[in-house]
Amino acid sequence: MMVKVLLFTILCYQSCAEIIQTQTDHMCELILDTKILFIPANETWSSSEDPCVVYKCLKTFENENKIEIEKIECNITCPEDYVYKNSTKDCCGSCYATFCMLDDVKHKIGSIWKSDNNCTVNECVYNSDEPYVTSYKKSCPKINSCELESIEVKDCCPYCNSMKSMRKNLPLINEVKLTNRDKYRLHPCLRECVEGQELTCYYEFVVENFQTMSKACYNCPSNMTDCYKPHCIPADGMMRSITVVNRMMPGPNIEVCVNDTIIVDVKNHLMSEGTSIHWHGLHQRNTPYMDGVPQITQCAIPVGQIFRYTFRADNSGTHFWHSHLGMQRGDGVYGAIIVRKAEELNENLYDYDLSDHILITIDWTHLPATSIFTSHHHSGGSNKPPNILINGRGKYFGNLSLAITNNDEMVPTTTESFEEFETTFNIENVEETTTESINQDEHQEVINRSSRSISGAPAPVQPPEKLGNPSQESILVPFEVFNVVKGFRYRFRHINAGFLNCPIQLSIDNHTITVISSDGNALEPVEATFLTTYAGERWDFIVNANQEVGNYFIRARGGMDCDERFTSAFQMAVLHYQGAPEEDPKEKPSYDMKREGLALNSLNTGSGQETSITAAELKSYEKKENKILKPEPDYKFFISYDFYGKDNPLFHVENLYGFNQVEIGRIYTPQLNHITMQMPAKPAMLAKGLLDSTFCNESSLLSQGINCREVFCHCTHVLQVPLNAVVEMILVDEGFTYDANHMFHLHGNYFNVIGMDRLGTNVTIQEVKELDRMGRLRRKLIDSPQKDTVTVPDGGYTIIRFYTDNPGMWFLHCHIDFHAEVGMAMMLKIGDYSEMPSPPKNFPTCFDVSSDEDREKRSNSNSLKFSIFLLFIQVLLY
Repeated sequence: MMVKVLLFTILCYQSCAEIIQTQTDHMCELILDTKILFIPANETWSSSEDPCVVYKCLKTFENENKIEIEKIECNITCPEDYVYKNSTKDCCGSCYATFCMLDDVKHKIGSIWKSDNNCTVNECVYNSDEPYVTSYKKSCPKINSCELESIEVKDCCPYCNSMKSMRKNLPLINEVKLTNRDKYRLHPCLRECVEGQELTCYYEFVVENFQTMSKACYNCPSNMTDCYKPHCIPADGMMRSITVVNRMMPGPNIEVCVNDTIIVDVKNHLMSEGTSIHWHGLHQRNTPYMDGVPQITQCAIPVGQIFRYTFRADNSGTHFWHSHLGMQRGDGVYGAIIVRKAEELNENLYDYDLSDHILITIDWTHLPATSIFTSHHHSGGSNKPPNILINGRGKYFGNLSLAITNNDEMVPTTTESFEEFETTFNIENVEETTTESINQDEHQEVINRSSRSISGAPAPVQPPEKLGNPSQESILVPFEVFNVVKGFRYRFRHINAGFLNCPIQLSIDNHTITVISSDGNALEPVEATFLTTYAGERWDFIVNANQEVGNYFIRARGGMDCDERFTSAFQMAVLHYQGAPEEDPKEKPSYDMKREGLALNSLNTGSGQETSITAAELKSYEKKENKILKPEPDYKFFISYDFYGKDNPLFHVENLYGFNQVEIGRIYTPQLNHITMQMPAKPAMLAKGLLDSTFCNESSLLSQGINCREVFCHCTHVLQVPLNAVVEMILVDEGFTYDANHMFHLHGNYFNVIGMDRLGTNVTIQEVKELDRMGRLRRKLIDSPQKDTVTVPDGGYTIIRFYTDNPGMWFLHCHIDFHAEVGMAMMLKIGDYSEMPSPPKNFPTCFDVSSDEDREKRSNSNSLKFSIFLLFIQVLLY
């Protein structure tokens, strides 16, 4: 509705000189928009600046000319799903639809949907103020030579499921016994996912001591085919004892559909230690006792015993399983868990998501991890990994003599107190296709086969100066090979199973990668040249096979303790195009990297860089309601850490070989808020309140006059938060002692990464708190990515937020085993015990066999050598 309002009337006398004048009996003169206009009597004129102001030249009864000015007001109310837009030409705008109509169904602008038969993709687009539907039909590759019973249809396209006819004769699911990697391709749960059709998926894991280059390898690597025999674990060709599952490394893949029930019977066939399996990335909602953390959610599985894990795969994505006891992950107890769903986000960006494109990296040592741990912590031995493996194999390019000896590097000997360090941080510097179709059977055969690397005889031992850049390969174990067909796009699922401080930079020669997911959560696609991954992280990316047919190196380049200062550890795999010779690429394997391009998740890098993107700068693909978006969290915790020079009795006994008494072999203790985590005497989830008097945190200790900066604090580090609260944690790497890097993993939940920056080579927690008080810690709440494992820049911070809707006792820890095992960890108690699920029936328990008096004495001694009963309190740290 338009309303005309008479603003005022101007009579044309000589006094109206510069605005209006009467020229003749039939005209009005008007100065409008800096122009002189002559308006004939009884006509109207409007301003170009405001079309709603109308000027009329009228003749009065006194035969005088006058100008009448009217203002048109546009009182227009638009119906639901319409939006009002002003007009640049007319006075009043119009109502425009914000949706498209198709088959009597409304679709918002920007939405994409498929037809009922999935053959047509529709999109509601907006052009020239009119929304409309654009559609295109999906093109399908041809299939030939496929048995009728093996033809299936997905997303409108027929394809040949060569395994369908093979699976029909499988035994009942609880009778499936799979001990060879190829047999896992036949597991009934590795299937096309259909919503609402869940299965129960059974696996049997046998954990045992084993050996690389064992007799199962026969004449590997001289005879390359022997390297692929069942139970042959060549690693990098160096013989060493290992710990594995089902005599495989990596262990068996678990590939299921979302909401499947997973049952795994873990049999401990080790000779002298317990074990457990953590399902990294799965949140264990309603099943917290299945999280696999000894002394928190369960007892370690004793030698000779079986533990049954039963849980639901309730969150899709790329995850992995690994031992959560001692150094077993570093010795080989790890493998992939892939949880797919019927409709994958970003699936329009790739053509294939195959088991053959799971890529697992791990830093690798040539002695058992426990031996290296003991040597490093008690005699200053090296903790630097000499090599990296891709899917459990690779060549060794280093000095063979260094593979079995410790280097003589000196560790820092500074003994200055925390306050005496000089920070480098300055607070003033901080600112607020459609592809060509091919034969489907031929494509599957190309992808599934095991291509072989063909190399010559072993080369001589490399001198130290050749470390990382050999002229010849030293060990000739074949590279891992990933097969592709030109013209197609492939989803790769990368898992970093590392156990030491060895971030890995991935790249593919002549290719970029498009990152679409991290830790099981979809991201807005980012095309990058390099991707750095940290221990515990998972990243999914797309490789477009659009280059010339050939063989290209996939490069895994180690950082931090694997970089050129130490071992220059690196590894290669081969991206093999169908039709290329079955040989290694012609380029010389090398640690050096001269390629340029965008780097994602770079080591110790802050936000706002031109050539790199941090995890905090990524955007979540899922635009869903997020409860963490409130301006202020319900609870805020500052978690600072570094390596501290203290008499940690695990490694330095005061007055015998105390920290300041020895020159070589000093061990700086990594701590969270100056507290070393002591695991509970019995599993915290089972104790339920019996151990609360031993719980501690920074506030509870300070309330008793205990300053953990001055004394060595060793207790069960716990933060308690109620259910349904928004928690923010500011993780601060003070970075004084070493140029290091730490990545943190949260059990039982995702968190949003809302901030990350590096402030200098070092920074104090007090400086970070002051920045936060001044509102100068940058946070991005909208579309922040969700992860469960994240890096913290050295001398910087990472801010995470999460919502506490999963009751239980959940572990938060550095995912470097050498750090977590010495106490760089804490527990989060989410909710009250009454809100936590009860343990399953007949759930195994364990207890301390010593007397109550002995346990009390030891508990008191372990609690900081003070006679303390720590009253755990709920704290809000600022």
